Amino acid sequence: MNIRRYVVRLLAALLTTAGAAESPAEYSFRGLGTVGGDYSVAYALSANGSVVVGWSRNADGDGRAFRWKDGAMAAIGEATHWVAPAVSADGSVVIVEDDFGVFRWEDGVVVQLPTPLGASSCTARDISPDGSVVVGKCVRGAPDSPIYPGQHGRGAYE
Repeated sequence: MNIRRYVVRLLAALLTTAGAAESPAEYSFRGLGTVGGDYSVAYALSANGSVVVGWSRNADGDGRAFRWKDGAMAAIGEATHWVAPAVSADGSVVIVEDDFGVFRWEDGVVVQLPTPLGASSCTARDISPDGSVVVGKCVRGAPDSPIYPGQHGRGAYE
């Protein structure tokens, strides 16, 4: 008799929840702002979503890499035409690049990463969660070549 009662209750529960509509997910859009201009583009997001990096125009119309955190957008470095394509998992390390190279930003300090021997230019595509390894592509003369193995501490890319 216990099993029969259990089966009846189980069927009743299944029938009651089977017809219940799930509530739609709640989404929202939040503009990040700019660094003084009229346009910005987000390129990467930290693992927990608290830091966003990308590119924005300033009041003079120049492109600037930015880091957005706690509702505020700040330009990275002083150079114009920088883009920030990648950010570490916790948002503490940002990779920025321009036509002249790839740079690593951390705690307000910008350091240019060396271009591998024989490469004419490099672009960054991503960064490891802890910010120690950068991946991307280098151009050596005409053909593209992969970025050489190495870590930031050893002065090269991976």
